[in-house]
Amino acid sequence: MAETTGTTRKSTPARKAPAAKRTSTARRQTTRTKSSTASKRGAATTANRRTQARAHQAERRAGTRLDQAQAVAERAVLVQVGAALEARDRVVSTVNGVVELTSNRTAAERQIKKLEKRGATARTRVEREVKGLRRNVTANAGRVAAQVENVVQTGLTAGAKIVAGASDRVASVAI
Repeated sequence: MAETTGTTRKSTPARKAPAAKRTSTARRQTTRTKSSTASKRGAATTANRRTQARAHQAERRAGTRLDQAQAVAERAVLVQVGAALEARDRVVSTVNGVVELTSNRTAAERQIKKLEKRGATARTRVEREVKGLRRNVTANAGRVAAQVENVVQTGLTAGAKIVAGASDRVASVAI
């Protein structure tokens, strides 16, 4: 039994050494696990904060979009109201002008002469423009007629060449 006891004693210290190694390995693994867990928690916290920040940004954008839509709708209404008021002002000024013309005979005659002169000036301007357009059309018509004649003549010449070539071929085959 002494031999068995001696063998046991020899193997016991050998077992303690691996146990000590296991303990330090276990400590390293525990430390790694703790640091890994801590880094995972940190990453999760960061991700959570990013998600919350994005949610807040989305809420702000939605509010901004709502404000923009409201501003567009308000602008459309204000444009229509402004146009109606502008039309009203023009009608009022026209009516006031007519009332002034009819209340004073000399002012009415003066206004009629002014309008007649303005109409005559506009008629003269239109007549000048029409004369210029007639000249341009006449000149362009001459150019277009010459171009058409050139195209027709070119077509006739090409047709005559084709007929002459075909006649020569027929003549050479018949002989």
